[in-house]
Amino acid sequence: MPQTNSTDIAIVGAGVTGTSILISTIENWIAKEKKGSITIIEKSNFLGPGLPFNPEQPKTLRINDPFNASDIVAQEDYSFFHWLKLENDKGNPEVTVLGVGDKTLDDRFPPRAVYGKYCEWAFKKAVTKAIYHGISIHLLHKTEVVDVLKRDENWELHLNNNMTIKASNLILATGHMPSDHYVEYENTPGFFATPWQDLSHIPAHEAVIVFGSGLSAIDTAKKLHAQAHTGKIYFVSQSGALPAVKPPRHNQTVALQFLKRENVDKPGLTLKEYLHLFQQELNLHTTTPIDFEKKLTTQLDPKSWLEKNIALAEKGVVRTWQLLLDEIYFYSLPYAWKHLSDTDRATLMNHYFGPYLKWAAGTPLANAKEILALLESGQLEIIRGAPQIHTTEKGFELEFSNPPRKIVAKYAINGTNMGHNIDRNPLLNKMRRRKFIAKASQGGIKVDPFTYEVIDPQNEKEETHANLLSAGPTIFGSNPAVYAIEASAFAGRDIGKAQASILPHSLFKQSSKASDTTNLGIGQINRIRCA
Repeated sequence: MPQTNSTDIAIVGAGVTGTSILISTIENWIAKEKKGSITIIEKSNFLGPGLPFNPEQPKTLRINDPFNASDIVAQEDYSFFHWLKLENDKGNPEVTVLGVGDKTLDDRFPPRAVYGKYCEWAFKKAVTKAIYHGISIHLLHKTEVVDVLKRDENWELHLNNNMTIKASNLILATGHMPSDHYVEYENTPGFFATPWQDLSHIPAHEAVIVFGSGLSAIDTAKKLHAQAHTGKIYFVSQSGALPAVKPPRHNQTVALQFLKRENVDKPGLTLKEYLHLFQQELNLHTTTPIDFEKKLTTQLDPKSWLEKNIALAEKGVVRTWQLLLDEIYFYSLPYAWKHLSDTDRATLMNHYFGPYLKWAAGTPLANAKEILALLESGQLEIIRGAPQIHTTEKGFELEFSNPPRKIVAKYAINGTNMGHNIDRNPLLNKMRRRKFIAKASQGGIKVDPFTYEVIDPQNEKEETHANLLSAGPTIFGSNPAVYAIEASAFAGRDIGKAQASILPHSLFKQSSKASDTTNLGIGQINRIRCA
């Protein structure tokens, strides 16, 4: 007989977003002296870090957000820096080399593997604390949800291990979706659909094509370099543009004036009006007027571009307008986005968003130096254009027209950004076909961007499911500010508070013992040995 468990909250996905939601919910329940049940389901072997930050990543891959903007929740005893200090005091060599001070870190962008271990620690800490306070926790790793049904007002989750979970509240935090580009090559020998796959089977001497020239492409080159790859690496993208370099350490802050919430959170707002306010905001914060359209869409050749950015960062130059782009991303764009028409949203995405992220989501200085060294050595070449792609017995042949050129490589890696097509995720595809969720116009699940409640596609007034939520990259079309770690922390904070206001339905029969067969004991938590 299939095993059936019931739970108050089921969280699908235990990456950064799912972990942030879990911690915030636990802390809010403890504060309000609530006792309920939470089930976390994760398809990978890692609880906490998710795909981009798993601890098996090469030590040379860095997080792209500074350590002080990478807390999984906004609570001091869960902060990244708090964990770094604990590990530094223990003499952990992975941490001591980062230069941990009283309030600072010499290396502001630590390795992804180190950040992943912090996420694992935060996950364990929260679960251990929950068990101590009588909250029932059921962890399922290396487990996938294969289907979701609705029974009365509850959700029924069918798992690939023949188990069924009945949940009063369901939270989807399934993380990054596969890239929407180059899908047609995913079954072609020598093609890697994501740089997070195992690239160690690529012979060191072989040429490799990397589609893209953004942060994921940079991580791909670094990953190849870390495994002593000596063959030619080609970045191929339509723009050929590299990201800006992150500003150096600074204490500067900027406050929005023209683009603050009260000016953009208005029904009927148009993209033309928003861009006008954007230009006014830039002019206010710069001594020399900037033509943002020109700034966003033009760039020096990659080598000169990096040299200029690196020189400014090493001199400690902080460009105020670059800080401004970060502020706009989190505190202006989401409010404007909800009022823009689908046509305006499409224009913003197709014409402005990619170049905007090249500036706002920059790369750490150490990454920029490594990419510059690869360019100077001739091992890396960046080619601008949209080539014709042919697959032959030789591998991948790319033909460029302006200027005419052909490159051939046996291996190709998709280093473009995450995708937004929910039909590429089997579970989300089934939920869409069952009319539990709908696609947003620019991809992802259609949600209320401020409550994270999923819009009910069967409701004519587009009201939400009160007990179905989604956060993270899966909601990009409803709120494009989902790319940074901070966005996961915001989602965790808001969803955790909301879940604390919901009385547990007590579907789950709690044992008087915190470590019975339905719970993880504290010893098991320390070993990440899940049910």
